[in-house]
Amino acid sequence: MLFPNTEGFTNHTKKSHPVCSVCGSMFTGILKLRDHEFREHGLLPYSCDYCPKRFNHKTHRNLHVKARHTGEKTCHCDICGKGYSCISVLKTHRMTHFDKTFICDVCGKGFYHACHLTRHRLVHQKVRPYRCSTCGKGFTQAANLRSHQLTHTGERQLCSICGKSFRCLKNHVISKHSHELPYRMHQRSHTGEKPFHCDICGKSYRLKELLRDHRYTHTGEKPYRCSMCSKTFNLATSFMRHRSIHTGETPYSCLHCGKHFRLLTFLKAHLQTKAHLKQIQQRPADNAHL
Repeated sequence: MLFPNTEGFTNHTKKSHPVCSVCGSMFTGILKLRDHEFREHGLLPYSCDYCPKRFNHKTHRNLHVKARHTGEKTCHCDICGKGYSCISVLKTHRMTHFDKTFICDVCGKGFYHACHLTRHRLVHQKVRPYRCSTCGKGFTQAANLRSHQLTHTGERQLCSICGKSFRCLKNHVISKHSHELPYRMHQRSHTGEKPFHCDICGKSYRLKELLRDHRYTHTGEKPYRCSMCSKTFNLATSFMRHRSIHTGETPYSCLHCGKHFRLLTFLKAHLQTKAHLKQIQQRPADNAHL
């Protein structure tokens, strides 16, 4: 094929002969490149044009782009008008306009729908109705079964620790990274690394649990219910702080004077009081007379 100028040739090469970003190999089409990257380098097929993230499915990539980069909110709540980037988050939010009328008689957890309560009860009954047709393993939820079935179909999952993809991500993490996880989590407190990102507002967190609680502020969910007064909370920390009012727990103690406090903020305030600072200053002088 002939081209009128260098620019035309360059554009043709980029479009028709994509190059592997890892090893530099050239291919005759995008599908062949994706197959090569997946088989040889373990890279997921759909890449984000804005950041290094890659995805198993095109729809997942598109949702990520809307939520993290373009800020599109195409799904709107018909009750309050609030907008979201994907339908699943909208559905979760919409439930917050209604009461959790279905309560578990074992643990007191509330649900918006009877089917959700029925599914939850299986946890207490240790019933696993969703069985893998390949190996017979049972699961309490269909989503867990689908995740397990990837180990049989050959579809790969991306490891957030090392960036590689695997057919059985759980086994890989246990065998290769289990000893690293506590250290990595602690290390983040020093490095400031926040690998868990909210797909709605882009805010980042050090721990997966903190991201989970943060997402509740978008959806309006309040999954933490006090068994003593039925008050609900969207943050685990707020729930634990509230619970100490009922239990009388004072888990935060001053190392210098032994006083105990219900909240960390109370302890911090105590450490800054004049009486406390004066006591610390006097201690070396008292010891000198011994």
